[in-house]
Amino acid sequence: MSGIWEALYLVAGTSLAVWLVLLVIKSRRRLQLRLDQHKREMEDRQGAPMDPFAALAELYADDARAKEEALLRRQQRQQARQQRDEATAQRDAERQQRDAERGQRDAERELRDAEREQRDAVRLQRDAERVERDAERQLRDSERQQRDRERQERDVQRQLDRQQRDADREQRDLLRRQQDLQRQQGHRN
Repeated sequence: MSGIWEALYLVAGTSLAVWLVLLVIKSRRRLQLRLDQHKREMEDRQGAPMDPFAALAELYADDARAKEEALLRRQQRQQARQQRDEATAQRDAERQQRDAERGQRDAERELRDAEREQRDAVRLQRDAERVERDAERQLRDSERQQRDRERQERDVQRQLDRQQRDADREQRDLLRRQQDLQRQQGHRN
């Protein structure tokens, strides 16, 4: 475990050393730029006496301007980042609102579909009940027609039976008359 801590301290120390070296190199470059600028100014003055305090004040002013410009650039980057974040947040909010509206429209569509399916089911049930009533009516009509046919058949059978009885009666009457006639003829003879 201590080996891990030592490795971490070593990495942290190395990182700090690299950062310090980079900072020194950057400061050296700035100083070299100022020195080059100072040499150019001296060449521009062509050996005129220079006020060291004014030069120092100018160096401090340049340093302050550089810091202000860096701060201004940092603030501008932060404002740009904040604006991008706000624009992203606004786009996300609009997207969420569109998604919510789409979800609401989908829910309304599903509700309308459910209501339509319910109406269709009610219509189908009414149609089934109508078909069932029609079937019952047809069955009753069929039963009525069957009873009517049976009644007609019974009536026809009764008529046939009546006609048969009448024919039998007439035949018996004829036989009786014939017998009576034969007896009368037999008495005459």
